Amino acid sequence: MAPGRQAAARLRRRALFALAVAAAVAAASEAASFLALWALEGGAGGFRVVAQERQRQRGAVAGPAASAARASLPRDLAENALHSYLGVVGDPDQDPGFSQYGFWGALGPPPPRRDPAKLLVVVVGGSLAADFASEGGRRLEERLARAPEYAGRKIVVLNAAHGGHKQPQQLMCLAYLLALGAEMDVLVNLDGFNEVALDAVENGPQGVFPLYPRSWALQMAGLDEPGLLVAAGKVAYLRDERRALADRFSGPARRGMTGSLVWRQLDRVVAAQLARAQAEVARYRPRHRYRLTGPPRALASESEVYDELARAWEVGSLQLHRLCRANGIRYVHFLQPNQYVEGSKPLGADERKVAFRDDHPYRRGVAAGYPRLRERGARLRAQGVAFTDLTGIFAGRREALYVDDCCHVGPAGYALIADAVADGLLAPVASSPKAGPE
Repeated sequence: MAPGRQAAARLRRRALFALAVAAAVAAASEAASFLALWALEGGAGGFRVVAQERQRQRGAVAGPAASAARASLPRDLAENALHSYLGVVGDPDQDPGFSQYGFWGALGPPPPRRDPAKLLVVVVGGSLAADFASEGGRRLEERLARAPEYAGRKIVVLNAAHGGHKQPQQLMCLAYLLALGAEMDVLVNLDGFNEVALDAVENGPQGVFPLYPRSWALQMAGLDEPGLLVAAGKVAYLRDERRALADRFSGPARRGMTGSLVWRQLDRVVAAQLARAQAEVARYRPRHRYRLTGPPRALASESEVYDELARAWEVGSLQLHRLCRANGIRYVHFLQPNQYVEGSKPLGADERKVAFRDDHPYRRGVAAGYPRLRERGARLRAQGVAFTDLTGIFAGRREALYVDDCCHVGPAGYALIADAVADGLLAPVASSPKAGPE
């Protein structure tokens, strides 16, 4: 063989050897990373959990925000517009999916009108209720359409729920829609979680009146609260950094086992910084007290706060019942399920990774508030309200239903809720005693 050919052959062999070594190192790195993810994330599903979390973080921030305070809010709140009567609604200028009334979907204008050929069902509540109207509305329509009492009528489910809404916002919502001239046949109220879970995390630490809309001080923060804007700006910056980090590790070369392991560790560092920044915002005490906090929180203990939140929830539902009855509307009320209600659902290993945190800040409010809501719910039934407690609706279900560590479920969960709502609507109408809440 000629010397030139021999040199070329040696060069090819060296190149192939180098590629083989690189491939072996990469394979060993991937194998080691797989084992590390197995250990850190609790099993073979760890890689999938990390991939899902990375994808979720990539969508956590939607472009530049108008202000640091608003950018520090959760994504659904950052899309809010202040509302004269309802506190906050969705802003159609930021997302055209919101109607001009500020609700996700097709609810007005013009306001809906009764039609003998239709059954108009309006849903109120928080984000679970809004998602239910979108994800479970078709199932509810199908169930009701098969009922003899609604035969021949088109079932129309309209959403008047919005993320973070809590009593008395549902009551204000119905009154506002009626004032606009809206008509409906049925009002479905699916709520309870926001009423008891949000205050200890958002309004409470800033001294905001417990019945004000969620995160009210941040929603109202302006240039006259520079300290709050600085603290909120840290949150906005770190949230954007977390999203950018997820983006950087989402390319083909970085989303394997090794890249996922590296991203997971870096993300945890940023997440810890973000949690500290969010705690700083929560501790901030506004200078302009009444504008941002409302009446004093004249409650002596945490127990009294939860008593007041549950009382307002009961009164809000009772007044919805009375307002509906005065306007010829069928009212049904459901206490929404939640994974932090003890014994409410068996959580498998994979679902638990996605849907449960021992230290979740909302868990405290659920543990303290839901027993009170269930007691108040029994009182509502005694007063003639068509109330149903859905906290045990998933008790016999081992399949994964929850999709996040807050409160939301996937399509299968909304289908089960839709069946429960249909059952409630198809049940006989109870009498209405005149007793009132204490």
